[in-house]
Amino acid sequence: MHVWLFACLKKSEWSFPARFLVLVFLVISSASFSNAQSADFTADSTSGCEQLVVNLNDLSTGAITSWSWIVYNDLGAVVGFSPLSDPSFVFDIPGSYDVELTVCGPGGCDTRIIVDYLTVYDAPDVLYSASAFSGCPPLNISFTDNTTYTSGLLVSRFWVIEGGPLLPTTSTINYTFTAPGIYDVLLLIEDDNGCSAFYEDSIEIFAPPDIVLSATDYSACNPPLTTTFSAAITGTPPYTYLWDFGDG
Repeated sequence: MHVWLFACLKKSEWSFPARFLVLVFLVISSASFSNAQSADFTADSTSGCEQLVVNLNDLSTGAITSWSWIVYNDLGAVVGFSPLSDPSFVFDIPGSYDVELTVCGPGGCDTRIIVDYLTVYDAPDVLYSASAFSGCPPLNISFTDNTTYTSGLLVSRFWVIEGGPLLPTTSTINYTFTAPGIYDVLLLIEDDNGCSAFYEDSIEIFAPPDIVLSATDYSACNPPLTTTFSAAITGTPPYTYLWDFGDG
């Protein structure tokens, strides 16, 4: 307003005080512009997988006395705020995020917002199926990868069977378990976004039963022979019994 007022005066009408005031106001205006704030920022990472850690860095110019960072999700809801100059945020929900920075100082305030500045990807939803999860040795089991992808494509696949050899990376594998025990079977998947996840389940191979038969009598001088048989069994219960005396 002051510049406009004195700009309307003819040069010949400027008195000494007027010329002095114009000079003063121009100096003040120049100083104000030199101290004006301009908001700007960057981040060390703008995309990644769930649990993404983002360090935001203030690049604003001018005399900054306060910072206000606001992070919005893709629905426009505020999910993060910080008054620090260089804050850090952790993102554990997939989606896109807007980042807004407002800086203030003697010259006023300035705001910068970048829409969809950050992207957090879904990790693969890893799952496999098996033709059996328990049985007696030797037991051959077929495993099939049933992983689903939301935001990426398959890059690598690894099967791991506890105590087993190096396995193929195909979507379906077959493995024969020859010894009793409980075996952890793991499927690890990585997609082209750099996101990885795994699924693990266990296979139980039962110990074959060890049977010791006994009888109250094993012979007789004259038939009929009446005797009682019993079976002492060690192994993995429950058991089913089928007696065969060889006489049809």
